[in-house]
Formats: sequence, structure tokens, C-alpha cells
Amino acid sequence: MPSVEEGCPYLLLQKQLQFSLSSICINFCTSSAPFSSCLTMGDAFNMHPIQEIQLDLHTDVAEWCPITNYQDILVVGTYQLDESTQTRNGRLYTYKLQNQQDDTQQQSSLRGASSTDIILPSSSSSSSSSSSLRLHHQSSLDLPGIFDLCWHPRSPLLAAALADGSVRLFQYQEQETVEQPSSFSTVASSLPPFPSSSSSSSPPSSSLILASCVDYSRTPSDNYLAASYSSGEVEIFQTTPTSFQSVSRWQAHGHLEAWAISTSPLHSDIYYSGGDDSCFHIWDLRIDNTTNTNMKPAWSDRKSHGAGVCCIAPHPTHHHILCTGSYDERVRIWDMRMGGAPVCLSEYRGPGGVWRVKWHPNTSDDTSNSMVMLGACMQGGFVVAIVEEGKVKVVEEYPHQKSLAYGCDWCRREPVVATVSFYDRLLHLWQPESV
Repeated sequence: MPSVEEGCPYLLLQKQLQFSLSSICINFCTSSAPFSSCLTMGDAFNMHPIQEIQLDLHTDVAEWCPITNYQDILVVGTYQLDESTQTRNGRLYTYKLQNQQDDTQQQSSLRGASSTDIILPSSSSSSSSSSSLRLHHQSSLDLPGIFDLCWHPRSPLLAAALADGSVRLFQYQEQETVEQPSSFSTVASSLPPFPSSSSSSSPPSSSLILASCVDYSRTPSDNYLAASYSSGEVEIFQTTPTSFQSVSRWQAHGHLEAWAISTSPLHSDIYYSGGDDSCFHIWDLRIDNTTNTNMKPAWSDRKSHGAGVCCIAPHPTHHHILCTGSYDERVRIWDMRMGGAPVCLSEYRGPGGVWRVKWHPNTSDDTSNSMVMLGACMQGGFVVAIVEEGKVKVVEEYPHQKSLAYGCDWCRREPVVATVSFYDRLLHLWQPESV
């Protein structure tokens, strides 16, 4: 296994890690329970990517813009440690999805994108409209290593969690000319957080604190941004289009990495967090003073997850449903209707540690996609799954990116997804056959 500082964001500062990646692989690959007994498998398709782009730095996050007029915009974040300087470098790439029949013109448009782009033949089952789609590079912005990206749900603002411990806000500026391509401008930046002075135990050095996750509030009338840190802390910011201010910060995971933070789709005062302590917490700011650094969770689960909680994904329309992913290779589906005591409806073992889960954006009750999810399963690659009657059924496996599958997202404008894998530095555009 590579050393802690050789690349993977989830391996950084893991002095107290209970389950390293290698131990997870050994423990679960030699488990007496076969994979098929834990997860109902559907038909898997060996899809080929529509487009493959190899970037200069290790890729770990991909996010399509959810705003109606910008749903063809994709951002990709990268992270890489410079061994010679011990600097954590990153780059924010911006792409625009277009229907491009002329591959020669497409290749020409990507010159100067600091990447290697390959147009690959689509499988015969791909629709002709999707097979002609191409990602066109718009801009690149050098930053500290990028751990997470999150679009504002109602405006073209982008939040980034960075390796220097800061959270930054960017405004997307769309241009129409080649001379002035579309790009991002920085509108605000937080100071790297300092450990809570009221803690009784010794936290890591503040110079090593990394921002690990960001999530915007989903309630229409509120503009809050939540962030989590490698120090175990969680912070809430109130945002405007040009600034943001910290309104609350507390120690959430006992100085172990807080990998996941999520806002409630219904209540601006409720937040969910997950960390390397294997804990899944619910926080209600109405219960405690918002300046209290020793805030107590409204509810905690400390037993369900066998390793660190990597991601938390509330369903966008079925608000009582929430999904967690963990290093223990399990996806867990939760019923949140009993706010004081959420119920874990089911758990299913995936092909690898579950780093990201994204619900299908077309989630209205009258569509077949209402309970479809896309998962990044680290060494197990990417999967598409459906939740039916409390069971997770994997209907598609994407076998082409298993060099640590980290970032994934559904495009809302076209029936394609973007996925990024870490060590091979690959961005793939592909169309799931199962949805």
C-alpha cells in the first residue's frame, strides 16, 4: 500500500485509522460471505466510455451543475502531493457538454487543456444522440488540492473544500468567445480552521487540517453552506453571492477525520455528519447554542458502520430516505421519519469502499428512476443500483475505472454520467444502459 502522503485524500492524516484501505481489502475479500449473498446482482453491462480524458493530476471529484441554464457544465477536481516540496496541489477543470459530430473539431477545441483526450468508439447499445456528445474543455484553475466540490442549488456558485484547510466560493462566468472562455472567479475564501480551544484532548496541528467535504442547504429560503474537516470539526457558513461568514463550528468526530457532511432537504437547522470514528450523527442547531464548540448530537449511530463513514446522501424528493456509504464496503438505506431514532432499513455489501453515492436527478414518483443511485466504490469501480422494496439491486457495473473510483455524477440534461478515478487520472463520459 502506498504511504499516507502518496496521494489518496482518504488516507491523509490517518494516524488513528481503524481500517486502512489494505486491511479493508484483505478483511472483506477473504470474508466467508460471498459478495452475491450480500448484494442482489442484476445484469451487468460492459459499457465503453463515450469519451476518455486523462488529466495532469490525480482526479477525485466530478460535479455537474444542477442549474437549469448550466446543466451542460461539468467541474472536475484534482489532488496530488508534490513529494519534493510536500505541497498538496490541485486544479479545477471546467468542461461544457456539446453534441459534436466532427471529432477533428472536437480534438482541436481541446488543445491547451493540459490533458490527453481520447474519443472512444461507443458500444453498439449506446444511443446515437449520446454517442455524439463530447466534453469541451473551457478553463483550468490552479488551487490547493481539491477534496470536494458542491454547486449552489439555485445559482452558478461553486464551493470547494481544499487541502490548505480553506473553503472557497467561485462564481461561474459564461463567455461566448474563444478569446474569453468561460471560467470561474473567486468571490470568497474562509481562513483555515483552528482546532477548538475547549477540547480536552490534543488535536492535530492546525497546519495539517484539511477541508474534506462541503454541502449547500437545500431549503429554498436559506443560504447556508456546511463544511467538514480532517480535525473532526464541522462548520456552518451563511453565504451571499459575494461572501460568507461562519455562524457555527464544533467538534463532531473526536479529532478523527469528518469525511462527510450533508444538509437536510427539509430543515435548515438539521445537518448530518459521518467520520473516521465510524459514527453517523444528526445535528439540530435549534437544540444547542450555535456558538457552542462542544455541541452534542441530536442522535448518533455508533454501531452500524464497521469503518469510517465516507458519504451521506439524502434522497432529493423522498425526503425520509437517506443513504450512507462506508469504508466497510456497505451501502446503508435509512428511514429518517422517526427523527429521534432513524431506522436502518437495509445494508448491502458493494464491490469496494463506498466513497460517493449520487441519487438519479430525475426522481419524481412517476418515473422509473426515482430510486436509482450511482456509486463510486473505490477499488471496486462504479456501479448503478436500484432500491426496490428495501433491497439494493446492482443493475450495471462499469469495469473501465478501478484505479480508485472516487468521483461520479449524473448529467441532468443528457442521459450520461461523468466518473473520475484517482491513480490513472481518468475522466470518463459514459451512458448507463440500465436507466
